[in-house]
Amino acid sequence: MSRTLSVVALGMALWLLIASAVPAADQPAAKKPPPAAAKTEAKEAPPAKKKTPKSHPKRQLNVDNNPFSAESAVKRPQLYGGEATIEQALATPTQMEFHDTPLTDVIEYLKDFHTQKLGHPFEIQLDHKALSDAGIAKDAPVTMILKGITLRSGLNLLLRPLQLTWTIQDEVLLITTPEEAENQLTTKVLDVADLVECRDSKGKLWDDYHSLIELIKSTVKPTTWDDVGGAGSICPGDMGSVKALVIRQTYQVHGEIADVLAKIRAIAKKNPQGGPPRRDKPAPYSGMGMVGPDSPSPAAKASGTHSQGQGGKSPP
Repeated sequence: MSRTLSVVALGMALWLLIASAVPAADQPAAKKPPPAAAKTEAKEAPPAKKKTPKSHPKRQLNVDNNPFSAESAVKRPQLYGGEATIEQALATPTQMEFHDTPLTDVIEYLKDFHTQKLGHPFEIQLDHKALSDAGIAKDAPVTMILKGITLRSGLNLLLRPLQLTWTIQDEVLLITTPEEAENQLTTKVLDVADLVECRDSKGKLWDDYHSLIELIKSTVKPTTWDDVGGAGSICPGDMGSVKALVIRQTYQVHGEIADVLAKIRAIAKKNPQGGPPRRDKPAPYSGMGMVGPDSPSPAAKASGTHSQGQGGKSPP
């Protein structure tokens, strides 16, 4: 009987297990709702972007081999030279104490001394060929004690006893002979608009180049101009709005001309309200200021018949 009860209990357990499983199988499986993010992407998806080819990395230049790069410019030391640097050196105070010192050693000392004062290279060279042609030894003894004057004045005093001078050529201060320096002419154009303007008795403005040119030629190295057999020349540069003098001379003569014009301008500044000077325009007049009625011709100079009277008339 107990065995029968066990079989019945087992059967009922199986029936209950089957009964509980059947409804779950009959019911359809619940569908999972789509994610909200996926729906949003489907509705608001932006247009597809065009594919761009993959860019290659830019090749880096070697700045040490590229002289035009900004980095290379920073690395390179600043260069100095030219007329401006030499002028700066010539204007600085110098100091000399030489006792039978060879000229070559003097030049090396001055070069090092003023390079240190300027803070950048300053070059002085001997014109060996010119010195050799003149029979001047490059190790000629120099005795000079100077202090508290500019290098420009010091060089003039130092070189004069040796029959030497200096000039500027190819961005160096060159020690040479006066004869060679006179052969090394340079051309400069000077603005003189404020120095040639005059006003005649009727109040009309005109440009008097002639007076300024004669002033320069008679006060700055008079024997170096072409009208007396020298190599230097000077002429007006009156073209358009330009009022200038075109001068071809040695470097030192150019410097003296600049000093004279600077002193004239300094005097003019003391009377800024004075205006152009009163001066009647000669007639006939070339218009360029070179030839006026009082300017004698070479023949008149030679014959001595020229009269300096008003109007430039020669005596009968």
